[in-house]
Amino acid sequence: MPVIDKTISAGNRYSVLLLMLLISAGAIAIPEMSRWMHLTQARTAAADWLVHDFLVEDFEDWWYNQQVNGRRISDQYHPFEKDRLGVDYEHYYSEFGAVRLARVPSGSFLVSVAQPSRDAKPTSAPDGLQIPDTRADILDLRPWEKQFGPSASFLWVVKPLSPEEAAILEGVVGLNTEWRKNNPDKAARLPKLLDENWSADKRWLALGAERDRAALQLKALADGLGIEAKSETTTPALYRILERRLTSSQFKVPVIDVEMPTQMALWSLAAVVLVIAMLFQVTLEQITAKDLQAREEEWLLLDASGGLSVLLARSWLVFLMLAPVAVPLSIIGILLQRVGVGDVNGRRAATVVLAALVLAAIGAYSAFKSSRRVLSANKRLQRTPASGRR
Repeated sequence: MPVIDKTISAGNRYSVLLLMLLISAGAIAIPEMSRWMHLTQARTAAADWLVHDFLVEDFEDWWYNQQVNGRRISDQYHPFEKDRLGVDYEHYYSEFGAVRLARVPSGSFLVSVAQPSRDAKPTSAPDGLQIPDTRADILDLRPWEKQFGPSASFLWVVKPLSPEEAAILEGVVGLNTEWRKNNPDKAARLPKLLDENWSADKRWLALGAERDRAALQLKALADGLGIEAKSETTTPALYRILERRLTSSQFKVPVIDVEMPTQMALWSLAAVVLVIAMLFQVTLEQITAKDLQAREEEWLLLDASGGLSVLLARSWLVFLMLAPVAVPLSIIGILLQRVGVGDVNGRRAATVVLAALVLAAIGAYSAFKSSRRVLSANKRLQRTPASGRR
């Protein structure tokens, strides 16, 4: 057997290995992109729920203050009056974390999720005792922000009521109050939500319906991913369960046979693919025209001579050339999704993109050199009569 056959055999193994690694990278990147797409949907639904939960609470406070101060309950509702949202307003949700809600100049809401801030002083009880801060940190919380435009229901709620709507609202509230006075036993059995006068206000119902709609969207997404939650699980806690599922994937990297988080697995694959691609290039550069005539081992990439064999050889070559470029680009694609969902800041993203582009550029150069060698060798062999080969 000629010595060159060992080189041909090595090149063949490298080409097969590159194809396998490209398939492995696809098996990692495609589900990972799907997970970040689902997380984008989950964060949109969570932001929707949080905004309307803030609004429902604020509307109830507004309604209570209207009654205490003797003002008409049919007046125009102004959300977050006085100190409610003059500055960022923070609320803590158990098993979820702290949420800050702010208004931006465009009129949208900015939802910021993070650990609870510790700059506020402990609350003082009437007897002078300091009430400790019982808000717990969420160990694996991933901070994020999302700008959320006001819903159609919100834009309707903040409009003044017409005289007819105001009269109907005041009449219904008056009838409810009289009914409770005359039927105390039945009133005691009412659901808690219907025990308050504001439950007769369509504005409160509209905000609550928007909050429920967002909760159902998040629940449907969790069900679609096979996440089963207990009946008492709150919407914020359900989001946290869903986020943990979507961001904790592991994958065993071929060749090195080590299981690691998906992002690290893709970087490892990108490095391994680049090394194999360069070895493939060096192997091809060792094959001279004289060696091609001396060899005994055939290789489809070099010997394809027409019809289906050429189609298979060219398809194989395309995948080989894509491998060292596609893996770094998949990292960039996933990173852009993470930036869009608010999981990565711009500065860190720029550094990662630059590193991935360097890997892709080196891989593209190596792939170009290898493809030229393969195509050149194939053409040379096609011009050589079959009788001139051993």
